[in-house]
Amino acid sequence: MAGGERVTPEEFDEYMQSGLSEPVIRGTDFLPMRWDQEDRLLCKGWHLNSGPNIEVWLNWRQEIGRKLNDEETEWRSEWATSDLYPSKRAYREDTDLRFAVLMRERHGYPLSFAAWRDAG
Repeated sequence: MAGGERVTPEEFDEYMQSGLSEPVIRGTDFLPMRWDQEDRLLCKGWHLNSGPNIEVWLNWRQEIGRKLNDEETEWRSEWATSDLYPSKRAYREDTDLRFAVLMRERHGYPLSFAAWRDAG
């Protein structure tokens, strides 16, 4: 390559590591809640091949909770977007708009939604 510098093995290793951080969603990405407010449902959906159902919640401490099937909810200050993504479908009426926008912006592709459920 005329006029260009070649990459050293050390520079290549640094280059490969620099783009590998997985996108995250933090509790601080949402407006704070009052301590007496109920947890806020961010998303409910299900996974492919009869995998676990998923629920994603936000609490007043600005922690995000993830619940798979009937397991206990696990609370963290941040989660990788792949850990919060229902791989089959999310229920539209059980998804928070801010959460959906953050997933679209950070996860690389939007949530896949089920059709509206009939409330009647």
